[in-house]
Amino acid sequence: MNPKKYSMNMYLSTPVRASACLLAVVSCSSLSAVVTLIDNNASNESWVTAADWSDGLAVTAGGDYSTDGYTLRSPNTPTWASTFPAGATLTVEDGTGASGGIFLIKSGVLNMDNVNLGLGGLVASNPNNGTNLATTWNVTNLTVLAASTTTSGESAAIKGSYTGNDITMNVTNLLGSGYLAIGGDGGGLLLNYTLNVSDASGFTGILHLDRGNLILSSGLTISSGSFMMSDGTNTLDFGGYDMVVSSFEFGATSLSANTYTSAELNTLLSTDVFSGVGSLTVIPEPATTTIALGLAVLVLGAGRISIKRRRK
Repeated sequence: MNPKKYSMNMYLSTPVRASACLLAVVSCSSLSAVVTLIDNNASNESWVTAADWSDGLAVTAGGDYSTDGYTLRSPNTPTWASTFPAGATLTVEDGTGASGGIFLIKSGVLNMDNVNLGLGGLVASNPNNGTNLATTWNVTNLTVLAASTTTSGESAAIKGSYTGNDITMNVTNLLGSGYLAIGGDGGGLLLNYTLNVSDASGFTGILHLDRGNLILSSGLTISSGSFMMSDGTNTLDFGGYDMVVSSFEFGATSLSANTYTSAELNTLLSTDVFSGVGSLTVIPEPATTTIALGLAVLVLGAGRISIKRRRK
Protein backbone atom coordinates (compact mmCIF):
# COMPACT_ATOMS: atom_id res chain seq x y z
CA MET A 1 0.00 0.00 0.00
CA ASN A 2 1.41 3.34 -1.07
CA PRO A 3 1.40 6.02 1.63
CA LYS A 4 -0.48 9.16 0.74
CA LYS A 5 1.60 12.23 -0.14
CA TYR A 6 0.35 15.55 1.03
CA SER A 7 1.16 19.01 -0.31
CA MET A 8 1.01 22.20 1.69
CA ASN A 9 -1.41 23.53 -0.96
CA MET A 10 -3.99 20.99 0.30
CA TYR A 11 -4.22 22.90 3.56
CA LEU A 12 -4.42 26.40 2.03
CA SER A 13 -7.63 27.88 0.73
CA THR A 14 -7.68 29.30 -2.80
CA PRO A 15 -7.65 32.97 -1.61
CA VAL A 16 -4.70 32.26 0.70
CA ARG A 17 -2.74 30.56 -2.07
CA ALA A 18 -3.48 33.46 -4.43
CA SER A 19 -2.33 35.98 -1.83
CA ALA A 20 0.87 34.04 -1.23
CA CYS A 21 1.62 33.91 -4.95
CA LEU A 22 0.92 37.63 -5.33
CA LEU A 23 3.19 38.44 -2.39
CA ALA A 24 5.99 36.38 -3.92
CA VAL A 25 5.64 38.19 -7.25
CA VAL A 26 5.62 41.61 -5.58
CA SER A 27 8.64 40.71 -3.46
CA CYS A 28 10.66 39.52 -6.47
CA SER A 29 9.60 42.58 -8.47
CA SER A 30 10.67 44.89 -5.65
CA LEU A 31 14.05 43.23 -5.37
CA SER A 32 14.77 43.60 -9.10
CA ALA A 33 13.38 47.11 -9.63
CA VAL A 34 15.80 49.82 -10.76
CA VAL A 35 15.56 53.02 -8.71
CA THR A 36 16.13 56.13 -10.82
CA LEU A 37 17.32 59.62 -10.00
CA ILE A 38 14.47 62.07 -10.62
CA ASP A 39 16.30 65.36 -10.03
CA ASN A 40 19.83 66.73 -10.02
CA ASN A 41 21.62 66.68 -6.68
CA ALA A 42 22.22 70.25 -5.51
CA SER A 43 25.64 71.23 -4.14
CA ASN A 44 24.62 70.23 -0.60
CA GLU A 45 22.99 66.94 -1.63
CA SER A 46 24.22 63.45 -2.51
CA TRP A 47 23.09 59.85 -2.93
CA VAL A 48 21.67 60.00 0.62
CA THR A 49 19.12 62.65 -0.47
CA ALA A 50 15.97 60.54 -0.45
CA ALA A 51 13.77 63.07 -2.27
CA ASP A 52 15.91 62.84 -5.42
CA TRP A 53 15.25 59.10 -5.91
CA SER A 54 12.16 57.56 -7.49
CA ASP A 55 11.46 55.41 -4.42
CA GLY A 56 11.80 58.32 -2.01
CA LEU A 57 14.60 56.59 -0.08
CA ALA A 58 18.33 57.10 0.32
CA VAL A 59 20.57 54.55 -1.41
CA THR A 60 20.59 51.24 0.47
CA ALA A 61 22.78 48.14 0.36
CA GLY A 62 22.16 45.77 -2.55
CA GLY A 63 19.97 48.18 -4.50
CA ASP A 64 20.08 48.89 -8.24
CA TYR A 65 20.29 52.59 -9.14
CA SER A 66 20.42 54.69 -12.32
CA THR A 67 21.25 58.38 -12.82
CA ASP A 68 18.69 58.46 -15.68
CA GLY A 69 20.34 61.54 -17.18
CA TYR A 70 20.61 63.53 -13.94
CA THR A 71 23.59 64.58 -11.81
CA LEU A 72 24.46 62.50 -8.75
CA ARG A 73 27.03 63.48 -6.11
CA SER A 74 28.93 61.50 -3.52
CA PRO A 75 28.66 62.84 0.05
CA ASN A 76 30.88 65.79 0.89
CA THR A 77 32.10 64.17 4.11
CA PRO A 78 34.41 65.73 6.75
CA THR A 79 36.87 62.83 6.37
CA TRP A 80 36.71 63.04 2.57
CA ALA A 81 36.04 59.32 2.38
CA SER A 82 32.75 57.80 1.20
CA THR A 83 31.46 54.30 0.53
CA PHE A 84 28.52 53.53 -1.74
CA PRO A 85 26.30 51.05 0.19
CA ALA A 86 27.58 47.47 0.02
CA GLY A 87 26.47 45.42 -2.97
CA ALA A 88 24.59 48.32 -4.55
CA THR A 89 24.93 48.98 -8.29
CA LEU A 90 25.08 52.42 -9.88
CA THR A 91 24.54 52.92 -13.61
CA VAL A 92 25.62 56.31 -14.92
CA GLU A 93 23.65 56.85 -18.13
CA ASP A 94 21.42 59.13 -20.14
CA GLY A 95 17.69 59.23 -19.73
CA THR A 96 14.91 61.54 -18.64
CA GLY A 97 17.17 64.25 -17.25
CA ALA A 98 19.51 64.78 -20.21
CA SER A 99 21.63 63.05 -22.82
CA GLY A 100 24.18 61.74 -20.37
CA GLY A 101 24.15 61.27 -16.62
CA ILE A 102 26.85 62.76 -14.42
CA PHE A 103 28.35 61.38 -11.23
CA LEU A 104 30.39 63.95 -9.32
CA ILE A 105 32.95 62.48 -6.92
CA LYS A 106 33.02 64.86 -3.96
CA SER A 107 35.29 62.68 -1.83
CA GLY A 108 39.02 62.22 -1.45
CA VAL A 109 38.45 58.45 -1.33
CA LEU A 110 35.41 56.75 -2.84
CA ASN A 111 34.66 53.02 -2.49
CA MET A 112 32.09 51.30 -4.71
CA ASP A 113 31.19 47.70 -5.52
CA ASN A 114 29.43 47.88 -8.89
CA VAL A 115 29.47 50.70 -11.43
CA ASN A 116 28.12 50.68 -15.00
CA LEU A 117 29.08 53.49 -17.36
CA GLY A 118 26.78 53.98 -20.34
CA LEU A 119 25.94 56.42 -23.09
CA GLY A 120 26.84 59.91 -21.97
CA GLY A 121 28.08 58.51 -18.66
CA LEU A 122 30.57 60.83 -16.97
CA VAL A 123 32.45 60.38 -13.71
CA ALA A 124 33.94 63.71 -12.63
CA SER A 125 36.20 64.51 -9.69
CA ASN A 126 35.43 67.73 -7.90
CA PRO A 127 35.94 67.76 -4.10
CA ASN A 128 34.76 71.18 -2.88
CA ASN A 129 36.26 71.78 0.54
CA GLY A 130 37.85 74.97 -0.73
CA THR A 131 40.76 73.13 -2.33
CA ASN A 132 40.64 70.98 -5.44
CA LEU A 133 41.86 67.63 -4.17
CA ALA A 134 43.00 64.47 -5.87
CA THR A 135 40.63 61.50 -5.64
CA THR A 136 41.21 57.79 -5.15
CA TRP A 137 38.39 55.74 -6.63
CA ASN A 138 38.22 52.08 -5.56
CA VAL A 139 35.70 50.02 -7.54
CA THR A 140 35.25 46.23 -7.55
CA ASN A 141 33.35 45.81 -10.83
CA LEU A 142 33.53 48.55 -13.47
CA THR A 143 31.45 47.73 -16.55
CA VAL A 144 31.60 49.88 -19.68
CA LEU A 145 28.27 49.37 -21.42
CA ALA A 146 27.97 48.83 -25.17
CA ALA A 147 25.81 51.97 -25.36
CA SER A 148 28.99 54.00 -24.89
CA THR A 149 30.57 54.59 -28.30
CA THR A 150 33.34 56.63 -29.91
CA THR A 151 30.77 59.15 -31.14
CA SER A 152 31.25 62.53 -29.46
CA GLY A 153 28.66 63.07 -26.74
CA GLU A 154 27.72 59.41 -26.64
CA SER A 155 30.55 58.00 -24.57
CA ALA A 156 31.53 57.18 -21.03
CA ALA A 157 34.33 59.26 -19.57
CA ILE A 158 36.38 59.59 -16.40
CA LYS A 159 37.92 63.00 -15.86
CA GLY A 160 38.79 65.69 -13.36
CA SER A 161 36.96 68.99 -13.39
CA TYR A 162 39.61 71.41 -12.12
CA THR A 163 43.35 71.70 -11.70
CA GLY A 164 44.40 69.40 -8.86
CA ASN A 165 41.55 66.91 -9.44
CA ASP A 166 43.89 64.06 -10.35
CA ILE A 167 42.32 60.59 -10.11
CA THR A 168 43.75 57.27 -8.97
CA MET A 169 41.59 54.40 -10.21
CA ASN A 170 41.88 51.02 -8.49
CA VAL A 171 39.67 48.59 -10.44
CA THR A 172 39.38 44.94 -9.48
CA ASN A 173 37.44 43.81 -12.57
CA LEU A 174 37.20 45.85 -15.78
CA LEU A 175 34.25 44.53 -17.79
CA GLY A 176 32.04 45.32 -20.76
CA SER A 177 32.30 46.03 -24.47
CA GLY A 178 31.88 49.80 -24.67
CA TYR A 179 34.16 52.78 -25.08
CA LEU A 180 35.74 54.52 -22.08
CA ALA A 181 37.58 57.83 -22.39
CA ILE A 182 40.10 58.87 -19.76
CA GLY A 183 40.36 62.64 -19.53
CA GLY A 184 37.01 63.39 -21.09
CA ASP A 185 35.43 63.41 -24.51
CA GLY A 186 37.69 65.76 -26.47
CA GLY A 187 38.18 68.28 -23.68
CA GLY A 188 39.21 68.82 -20.08
CA LEU A 189 42.50 69.56 -18.35
CA LEU A 190 45.82 67.77 -18.66
CA LEU A 191 45.51 65.97 -15.32
CA ASN A 192 47.18 62.87 -13.89
CA TYR A 193 45.29 59.56 -14.03
CA THR A 194 46.81 56.58 -12.22
CA LEU A 195 45.39 53.23 -13.26
CA ASN A 196 45.51 49.90 -11.42
CA VAL A 197 43.41 47.10 -12.96
CA SER A 198 43.62 43.63 -11.43
CA ASP A 199 41.67 41.77 -14.13
CA ALA A 200 40.59 43.06 -17.56
CA SER A 201 39.94 39.65 -19.14
CA GLY A 202 36.23 40.45 -19.32
CA PHE A 203 36.75 43.74 -21.19
CA THR A 204 36.34 43.68 -24.97
CA GLY A 205 35.85 47.39 -25.57
CA ILE A 206 38.09 50.40 -26.14
CA LEU A 207 40.11 52.25 -23.50
CA HIS A 208 41.06 55.71 -24.76
CA LEU A 209 43.55 58.15 -23.21
CA ASP A 210 41.76 61.19 -24.58
CA ARG A 211 43.47 63.92 -22.60
CA GLY A 212 45.86 63.66 -19.66
CA ASN A 213 48.83 61.83 -18.22
CA LEU A 214 48.23 58.12 -17.64
CA ILE A 215 50.44 56.32 -15.12
CA LEU A 216 50.21 52.55 -14.72
CA SER A 217 50.45 51.28 -11.15
CA SER A 218 49.97 47.65 -12.18
CA GLY A 219 50.27 45.53 -15.28
CA LEU A 220 47.40 46.01 -17.72
CA THR A 221 46.33 43.12 -19.96
CA ILE A 222 43.43 43.74 -22.34
CA SER A 223 43.86 40.73 -24.59
CA SER A 224 40.41 41.11 -26.14
CA GLY A 225 40.15 44.90 -26.09
CA SER A 226 41.84 47.91 -27.62
CA PHE A 227 43.78 50.93 -26.40
CA MET A 228 43.72 54.33 -28.09
CA MET A 229 45.87 57.34 -27.28
CA SER A 230 45.29 60.77 -28.75
CA ASP A 231 48.56 62.31 -29.92
CA GLY A 232 49.69 65.71 -28.78
CA THR A 233 50.38 66.52 -25.14
CA ASN A 234 49.02 63.30 -23.62
CA THR A 235 51.60 61.08 -21.91
CA LEU A 236 51.82 57.41 -20.93
CA ASP A 237 54.12 56.32 -18.11
CA PHE A 238 54.49 52.53 -17.85
CA GLY A 239 55.61 52.95 -14.24
CA GLY A 240 57.64 49.74 -14.29
CA TYR A 241 54.73 47.64 -15.57
CA ASP A 242 53.75 46.02 -18.87
CA MET A 243 50.71 46.70 -21.02
CA VAL A 244 49.29 43.98 -23.28
CA VAL A 245 46.53 44.83 -25.77
CA SER A 246 45.04 43.37 -28.93
CA SER A 247 45.49 46.70 -30.74
CA PHE A 248 47.10 50.06 -29.99
CA GLU A 249 46.44 53.30 -31.84
CA PHE A 250 48.46 56.48 -31.37
CA GLY A 251 46.61 59.22 -33.17
CA ALA A 252 46.07 57.87 -36.69
CA THR A 253 48.84 55.26 -36.39
CA SER A 254 48.11 51.62 -35.58
CA LEU A 255 51.01 49.60 -34.22
CA SER A 256 51.77 46.15 -35.60
CA ALA A 257 51.99 43.11 -33.34
CA ASN A 258 55.24 43.36 -31.38
CA THR A 259 56.72 44.34 -28.01
CA TYR A 260 57.94 47.92 -27.54
CA THR A 261 59.79 49.81 -24.82
CA SER A 262 58.97 53.45 -24.14
CA ALA A 263 62.17 54.51 -25.94
CA GLU A 264 61.27 52.43 -28.98
CA LEU A 265 57.78 53.90 -29.06
CA ASN A 266 59.16 57.45 -28.93
CA THR A 267 61.51 56.70 -31.81
CA LEU A 268 58.94 54.86 -33.90
CA LEU A 269 56.23 57.48 -33.45
CA SER A 270 58.53 60.53 -33.47
CA THR A 271 57.41 61.72 -30.06
CA ASP A 272 58.56 61.92 -26.45
CA VAL A 273 55.30 61.15 -24.61
CA PHE A 274 56.16 57.59 -23.53
CA SER A 275 58.23 57.01 -20.39
CA GLY A 276 59.00 54.57 -17.59
CA VAL A 277 60.41 51.08 -17.38
CA GLY A 278 58.02 48.52 -18.80
CA SER A 279 56.71 47.64 -22.22
CA LEU A 280 53.78 47.62 -24.59
CA THR A 281 52.91 44.34 -26.29
CA VAL A 282 50.44 44.30 -29.16
CA ILE A 283 49.14 40.79 -29.77
CA PRO A 284 47.16 39.42 -32.75
CA GLU A 285 43.39 39.37 -32.44
CA PRO A 286 42.31 36.19 -30.57
CA ALA A 287 39.69 35.64 -33.26
CA THR A 288 42.41 34.92 -35.84
CA THR A 289 43.80 32.09 -33.77
CA THR A 290 40.34 30.77 -32.98
CA ILE A 291 39.35 30.62 -36.65
CA ALA A 292 42.59 28.85 -37.56
CA LEU A 293 42.08 26.26 -34.83
CA GLY A 294 38.46 25.82 -35.86
CA LEU A 295 39.45 25.10 -39.46
CA ALA A 296 42.07 22.61 -38.29
CA VAL A 297 39.48 20.78 -36.21
CA LEU A 298 37.09 20.64 -39.16
CA VAL A 299 39.79 19.21 -41.42
CA LEU A 300 40.78 16.59 -38.85
CA GLY A 301 37.13 15.79 -38.20
CA ALA A 302 36.47 15.33 -41.90
CA GLY A 303 39.43 12.97 -42.09
CA ARG A 304 38.09 10.84 -39.23
CA ILE A 305 34.66 10.67 -40.84
CA SER A 306 36.07 9.57 -44.19
CA ILE A 307 38.16 6.85 -42.51
CA LYS A 308 35.10 5.44 -40.76
CA ARG A 309 33.20 5.36 -44.02
CA ARG A 310 35.98 3.44 -45.76
CA ARG A 311 35.87 0.77 -43.04
CA LYS A 312 32.20 -0.03 -43.77
